Amino acid sequence: MTDAKLLQAFVDVVEQGSFAAAAQLRDTDASHLTRQIKRLETGLNVRLLHRSTRALSLTEQGRQIYAKAQQIGDLLADVQAIANTSTSEPSGRLKVTSGLYLGRKFLLPAVETLCQRFPEVTVDVHLADEQVDLIKDRYDLALRVWQAKDTDLVAKHLLDIRFMLVATPEFVGRYGLPQTLAQLQPLPAVAYHRRGHHNKNVNYRTDSGELASFALNANLSINDDCEVERIMMAGSHYCLATNYMVADRVSRGELVQLLPELQLPLQATVSFVYPNRGLSAAANWLIAAVNQQLQNY
Repeated sequence: MTDAKLLQAFVDVVEQGSFAAAAQLRDTDASHLTRQIKRLETGLNVRLLHRSTRALSLTEQGRQIYAKAQQIGDLLADVQAIANTSTSEPSGRLKVTSGLYLGRKFLLPAVETLCQRFPEVTVDVHLADEQVDLIKDRYDLALRVWQAKDTDLVAKHLLDIRFMLVATPEFVGRYGLPQTLAQLQPLPAVAYHRRGHHNKNVNYRTDSGELASFALNANLSINDDCEVERIMMAGSHYCLATNYMVADRVSRGELVQLLPELQLPLQATVSFVYPNRGLSAAANWLIAAVNQQLQNY
């Protein structure tokens, strides 16, 4: 039977991007971690990682096992969160930050419930799309769109982000349902932007697997996802949105997914990020509550 601890070590190496960074996260040395991954590969009789002096990359079997190992880690964390909340009632101060859209839709409802159920908890929430320094500014948690990187922070994976092109039924009634990119591109779009980032260009994979892109005809761009969503829901524009923004409305028929066969690659995750693994009962309760909401997406 495969050791869950070895699988978690493998997940840490992949998410941190190197043995050195994962070893620092685990407060151990890289050689010990290398031996753990070798034991895992020997036990499974597969090679998980391509190693070079510059970078690590997953083998095909490693990619599949990493996806499953993430689920095991998440399950163990959820079990521990339940145990923590049952043996230690949440109390004390919690300082949390989030992007605007994620904060409004998922974090704040969970925070309100936390404060109502546990009056001894005090929560300070900071909503902003700009990144903050969790360690310097002493945040306990951040709910973020996250990409694995070499960092001292720990990430609790909640949801893989998928992009979707969507519009209201009214928009489709006005312009018709596009069947090709050529038919979609002239239609009016609204896009999100902030300093150093915008989603006016859409990356997709061709039938041969090559990465390509096309530009939205976005005559309106806004630095607030909530306003992008509001304008799209008004029926005058379509937009490129994330699954956590619109998947529920698509499933209810309130929105129409445009060109659903278009392969839009995964680019990031929704994760709770924090400076260390020593979380309070209040923090664990909040993580579990937000995670429960995101299971619907």
